[in-house]
Formats: sequence, C-alpha cells, structure tokens
Amino acid sequence: MEQTLLFLITIFGILTAVHSQGIQLKFGYQLKNLKLLTALTHWSLELCHGACLARERCKSFQFERRSQLCILSTVDSSSLGAELIVAPTFVYSEKKNWTEKILHKVCRDKCSNGETCTPNDSKNTCLKTECDAPPLNKDIHSEQLGNMRDIGARIIYICKYDENIHVSSICTDNGTWSNPLPTCPKGCGHLPVIDNGVFQLDTLGFTEIGSTATIHCNLGFELRSLTNSKVTCDTTGQWEGKYNIRACKPIDCGKPPAVQYTHSKLTNPGNTTFGATATLSCDPCYEGSDVTIQCMGNGKWNVSVTQKICVSLVTAGLSTKKLATNISTLKYKVVNCVNNKYWHFDVGLARESSPVTVKWQPNDQYCHFKFEQMIDGSYKIKNPSSSMYIGDGEGKCTCGCLNGKASMDGDHMLFTIYEESFGAYSIVSKGTRSYVRVDENKYVTSKQNKSDGYALFTFTPVT
Repeated sequence: MEQTLLFLITIFGILTAVHSQGIQLKFGYQLKNLKLLTALTHWSLELCHGACLARERCKSFQFERRSQLCILSTVDSSSLGAELIVAPTFVYSEKKNWTEKILHKVCRDKCSNGETCTPNDSKNTCLKTECDAPPLNKDIHSEQLGNMRDIGARIIYICKYDENIHVSSICTDNGTWSNPLPTCPKGCGHLPVIDNGVFQLDTLGFTEIGSTATIHCNLGFELRSLTNSKVTCDTTGQWEGKYNIRACKPIDCGKPPAVQYTHSKLTNPGNTTFGATATLSCDPCYEGSDVTIQCMGNGKWNVSVTQKICVSLVTAGLSTKKLATNISTLKYKVVNCVNNKYWHFDVGLARESSPVTVKWQPNDQYCHFKFEQMIDGSYKIKNPSSSMYIGDGEGKCTCGCLNGKASMDGDHMLFTIYEESFGAYSIVSKGTRSYVRVDENKYVTSKQNKSDGYALFTFTPVT
C-alpha cells in the first residue's frame, strides 16, 4: 500500500511539473505506425519531454512507465498512417500542442540537424547528439544489425556467408560513423530444401563459392538408389547439381516378423514403411493381449521373434466348452492346436482302410472335411472329394485311427463336437467315447481317451 501511494505521489509530482511547463499529456495512449527518431532507455518522463524539445525533427514522444523507455518520433497523430491507440502503461504528447513559451525556450533555430540545443545560465550551446542515417548497405552478401543513431550507438554489418567477417560502426561524438562497410565474400545463400532430409555442408562452415553439400536423410528415410546426393556452390552464386527433391524415401521394414503363436494384421494394408503399425493377435488355443508394433527408423519392427506374447490356454487349464453349432454349412481344414498340422485323408488303393493322418501336408482336396449334423446333435465327418465318411477306426484299423468308410453306420461313425471357450474344438467319438487326437505317430486316432493340446483343433473354412 505504501509503495503504491509513493508511486502515485511521484507520478502526480511529475505530471504537475510537466503541466506547469505548458506540456499537454495523453495518459494511456501511444502512437501506432510512428517513424522512430530515437529511443532512450532508463529515462524519466521529464527527461523524455526535454529530449523531444531539444530535437528539431521530434514531433511527438511517448513514454512507457514500467520500462522507463522514451521513444521520440518524427510524426504525430495528424500524420498520414499514424494513429493513437489505447495503451494503459504509456504517456503520449505531441509538440504541436505545446505552448509557444515552451517551444521558444531553446535555440532550435540556431542548431543544425543532428544537434541539440542545451541552455545554460550564460548561453545556449549546440551539441551533437546523433549521426545522420547509417551508411547504406548495398552489399547483398551482408546484413545490418541495429538502427539507432544516438552518439555511441552501434551498427553491426555481418557477412551472410562468413560470420567471422563483421564490422561495428559507431556514431562518434562529432556526428559521423566510424569504420567503412565490410567487403563480404560471395556465396550461394541458403542450401536447397528437400523432403524428409536436409543438405549439410561437407567441410566449410559457410556457403562460399566452392562449398559442397550432401543430402542427409531424416530418421526413418534412406537415399534412393542412383540419386545424386551432392551440390556445389558455383561462381554465379547458384547451387549446381541435379538432385531429386524426393531423394529420401521411407525405410521399408518388410512383413512383420513371425512371433510364436501370433498372427499379424497391418493397420494400413500394404504399408510396411517407417511409422507403419501392425497388430499381433494370438492364434486360436492361445491367449494374450493384442500388441501394436511399429516399423522403426532402423528398418526393423520393434518386436523380437522370441518375445512371449501369447500363452497356451490348453496348458493353462482355462478352457470351458459347449456343443458346437453352425459348422454344417462349410468345408474346413482341421488343424491341430499344438503342431499346427492339418488332417489329411491318405487315400490309397484300399480306400476304406485309408487313414486320416497329419503325416503329409499336401494342399489338395483330401485335406477338406465337412460336418453333417444329426438329429441328436452329433456329427458325421465326410471328405467331399472321395464322398466317404470317416469312422473312428474301431475294429477296422490296427492303429485305431480314423479312416474312410463307404457304407458303415452306427456310433463309430458319429462324433460329438465341442466348441472350446478360446475358439478351438474338441471331438469325441460317440462309439468309443474317447477324444480324437493326434498321436505320436501322427495318426488321428480315438484309441487314447486323453484331453490335451493334441486333442484340440481349429476349423479353417475353405472354398
């Protein structure tokens, strides 16, 4: 509270002093689109008024209270394009509204341009306070930093293509600028722009004549074959060298890796380049959360083929089952959950004794089976190509394996099929009441009543 009161008292004192001198102030305004004469930092409002008064070219001033910045302008609110706008922290005043008494207080008519009249007890003195406009920089190979003109102000000219070459020009006490402009080496300017990569200078730090630059592709991209990757700055100041703006192509990771017990699906079919993603899902008879993998900048998918994503539901004992329905309309490949081998009806000369095995894996019509549902819910299994039904082999096959039957009927030709909770099926012979499974000799048999992974199958539809 005390600091606020002190601030208000100070401002009131300054305003009273300035108003008593015949100066009109606009509190909370500043001039937009002004033409800068000079800017003075760490000045007071009174000193800012005095600085404008002492300069013939100053038409108005504005004072920013927080930063104590005094800005002198060669135009006022009546000038073309200039406009007063609201600015709470500013104080604005223009010379045309000051009293004649104030305007004739200094010897402005006797001082030349760039000089300030400083009144004192005995006489008025004209002192240099600024330089003329800084030397015009016509060299397209350099740039100018700074635009102040007060005594002591510094302008820096720096070469675009060699920053080690630069000159500081200072406004001296006699109102002239020190040091001539630098002579800058010619160069080619900015390097060419390409997609998904950049040109980088090979040796020199700046783009001088003779400099060379080479394409460097961004992470996840690589240079196309037979592509010119280099340019040279020639004597005309141009980059010479034929290059393809699309010289950098995305790295291709190829098909997602085969992780055990999973199958993959690309998010965007056909896209296996950098940034592409795919989902790994568990095969039937296995459980685990879907995993999203990505093609990385090193050209590899961010997954290891040995990574454990899915676990066997069979060995985990997580299966529940119900009678299978809706499997009568299609033909299927019957695939074992453990070894991923499918049934094949090994038809030979003795057709009725030909067994069903997983020994051979030809992709022919004898690996297709159809399930015909009976009234009691059980199924007959048929190989459509041979028009033969499959029996459980009881009394007909020494191996006890499933084999073809042309005309036999009865429970040994019927099977109860259960759908497991994880998408696989188990098959039980109605005649032997034993599970159908793949034995150690690769026969499909109901001889052993054993419920394990070898007694679980997936049905893959075929046409």
